[in-house]
Amino acid sequence: MRRNRFELPQRLLSNFLPSGEPRQFGSDGVKQYVCAMILPEDIETCSALVAEIDQVAHETGGYDAQRRWVGPHGLAVHGSRSWATERPSAEFLKGIPSLSSFFTGWPAQEGQLTFAGRALWGTVGRLSPVLGAKIHERWWHRLSHAESYGGPTLSVAEAIAEHHARRLPPALRGPATFDGTVLDRAAALERLRALHRARVLRHLFGNPTPIILEIGAGYGALALALKYALPMATYVIIDLPDSLALSGCYLTTRQSAPVIVAAGEPLLPGSIALCPATALDRLPSLSIDLAINTLSFAEMAEVEVERYARFLAPRLSPGGVLFEQNYDNSQLGPAFCDPGRALARHFAMQRRVPGLYLRGVPRVWSMSDPLQ
Repeated sequence: MRRNRFELPQRLLSNFLPSGEPRQFGSDGVKQYVCAMILPEDIETCSALVAEIDQVAHETGGYDAQRRWVGPHGLAVHGSRSWATERPSAEFLKGIPSLSSFFTGWPAQEGQLTFAGRALWGTVGRLSPVLGAKIHERWWHRLSHAESYGGPTLSVAEAIAEHHARRLPPALRGPATFDGTVLDRAAALERLRALHRARVLRHLFGNPTPIILEIGAGYGALALALKYALPMATYVIIDLPDSLALSGCYLTTRQSAPVIVAAGEPLLPGSIALCPATALDRLPSLSIDLAINTLSFAEMAEVEVERYARFLAPRLSPGGVLFEQNYDNSQLGPAFCDPGRALARHFAMQRRVPGLYLRGVPRVWSMSDPLQ
């Protein structure tokens, strides 16, 4: 199994499991967990996968769409091509999480605060991860206004991750071989806990062939965790070409399910299927049990979110839902939006997931109440 091809320091081996003991971490937020084994066939497989993504992207205008994605600074996030994903090397495949910090919304830091207002929280988090996490739960909404483009210190991030892990069933705590950064782990566990609190995963465990579709999967951290929990699930990822290349390579080398590019044929049950955002017509007919978007709807123009809503709404299975966790970014200009405004036009019901969260407000959208 690919999940065994990892080398972890002993002190990090149980990092996805609650131990009850505070753990010490270095200040390097870039590589806290390292994938140690990349096989020669991995490089060949990933090279072929990237070439196939590249072909579909060229045929469907995927790189044009990618160039239109801009950040709050008004500059393109991606160029026309990514040199790193054209010829995947063993070093590149090992280090995908460290090359992808912008997917969590937090730049890799050396454990330093980048904005005012959290020095006390950081100190408390270093002394007591559990108490630091409680402060996060109760006081995050008061501290969030001070946020610039930074994130919590690594000690606080680990406290938050531990806080969420303790409140998840074992199947949802993620793979013990997770090799992202501490900040990645905090983000992934927060999203898993929001999904658990939303009570949208229960019916998937009783489904022998559930279909999960994620729009904007980053480098694949949440996809890996959900495939770990639901190995029988067919997982579809829709994204920009460079992001697809990252998630496709990451998931190829971190788990054992086949990773393919959707080409119109029926999907192999249990596989991970990649689809450029400009090639939705190449997806076969789907009955989606769970659709997911975290943070990226708010980074799109409203017309793009409308396009995805029109695609998803008629394809949800009975009891199927869209889970999204986003901000209202409409004040940033026409390249951004309030996703809720667009989604409300296409889904009959919505409900907010209770709790306080570091990044965005989680909500569940459906055509009927999935809890009834």
